[in-house]
Amino acid sequence: MESVFNGYRVTAQCRGGDGYVHMMHNARCPAVVSVEDHIDQNLPHEVLVDYGSVQKAFDIIFSEAVAEYNLGKKPSRQIKDYYEQIRNDSRKGIHKNKSADGSRKPAYEFIFQIGRRGEHPDNALAARILKDFTTKWFPAHYPNARIIQNTIHADEFSIDSETGERIPSPCHCHLDIVYVAHALTGDELARENERRTEVKRRMMKDVETRGEEWDEKKWRRMNWQKELVSLYGKSLTTGMGIQCSMTAALAEMGFYTEKGKGTAQQQFEEQVRHDLQDFAEKYGVKIDRSKGVKHRHIEKELYQRQRDNERKSVEILAIRSQLDRKEKTLTHWENEVTDKAKELIKKEMRLADCEKDIKVKQDFFERKQEAVRTFDRIGRKVRQQFLDLDSAERAFYDDSENHPIGIRIRTFIDSCKHIVVAAVSELAGYKKAFMRFWKATPDFFRNLASEMERNQCSDYESYLQKIDAAKLIGQKSAEKPNMRDCGGIGY
Repeated sequence: MESVFNGYRVTAQCRGGDGYVHMMHNARCPAVVSVEDHIDQNLPHEVLVDYGSVQKAFDIIFSEAVAEYNLGKKPSRQIKDYYEQIRNDSRKGIHKNKSADGSRKPAYEFIFQIGRRGEHPDNALAARILKDFTTKWFPAHYPNARIIQNTIHADEFSIDSETGERIPSPCHCHLDIVYVAHALTGDELARENERRTEVKRRMMKDVETRGEEWDEKKWRRMNWQKELVSLYGKSLTTGMGIQCSMTAALAEMGFYTEKGKGTAQQQFEEQVRHDLQDFAEKYGVKIDRSKGVKHRHIEKELYQRQRDNERKSVEILAIRSQLDRKEKTLTHWENEVTDKAKELIKKEMRLADCEKDIKVKQDFFERKQEAVRTFDRIGRKVRQQFLDLDSAERAFYDDSENHPIGIRIRTFIDSCKHIVVAAVSELAGYKKAFMRFWKATPDFFRNLASEMERNQCSDYESYLQKIDAAKLIGQKSAEKPNMRDCGGIGY
């Protein structure tokens, strides 16, 4: 089924400020367009009006009015640079949209276009329509919008991001304007003040008749703009004879911000679009007047970037999905690592406890080994004393020098005394050592029984032998027995 052609859509967008007025680009200044890759300098473009820059346009339009205003005024009240004064004006318009730029703007730019990319009339016909509209119709019907630049472009193109093909852009027109409003002369202002005084007197009388109070604040807030335009064809009461003011200029052309109708700028823009539609139809061009989808106007490059972003959105979603899966996997790995770390910490804690237990048992082994050595030393000394007693007896009977019997008896008695004293001393140490053994706590005997079972000792004697030989499990190498006197046993 073939689609029905309803006609071409007409564009008439008006925006103001430095971000929208590009006079050097519009005039195809070589230094500017040489770095712009969407312009084919071999294709046609035409400059119909060009003041060079907004500042030069201000000098041409307002220089006489500035000179007249400054005449006779103090230097502090004179206007030095009207263009900069407008740009730096701190006053802002009131907008429902808080993010809107309500600052004063020296110039505005209309962009006119018939059709859109891939669906537009012949460029030569479109150029003739736009040229006649902007040079004849527009200045005749909207004199307060002073044209400072008028250019027609049929030399632009775009690249289809899917096919890579170069697609010519429709012929379009850039129309840069400065809004110019008029102020009352001295005589007109005097008549207007007299008229307002009379109006106030009548209103106060009516209020008094109704028994109400006069509201001076309400009186001062009254908007006289429509009446000024109706009576004098001007919308300003003070300042230079002609001034840059969008609101005042639109008022002089019959556009006012009113509830239900939109702002004066919106009404003006819509009216110009309808005018261009009517004008194009006179040239035999079919126009689609159906209500289109409203959208915020954006720059061409930004629009192209948004189109690219939309095409890439699917890829981004796929990448995000993949990242989500990887993030879940990473989270799982992190949880596993955390669990392993917790297990490792527990094992380290158990290992520390084992090391402490080993240290306690090692100390226990060392004390037991020292006890065995002490018992051994005591036993050796006791046995030595008995050996010394036998030696003294043999010396008594085997006296090779034939000492008198009395001397031999005294010598034997003295030797026996020394032996008995030494034996008593050794036995006292032995008793002391065993007293500590008898006073050992139940824990000592439980540990001792556990160690004997672990080392497979059938009796205490075999256990002492293993201690002496340093053959117990976990026991350090046995030290060489110390033969010095040791009066205590460690447990």
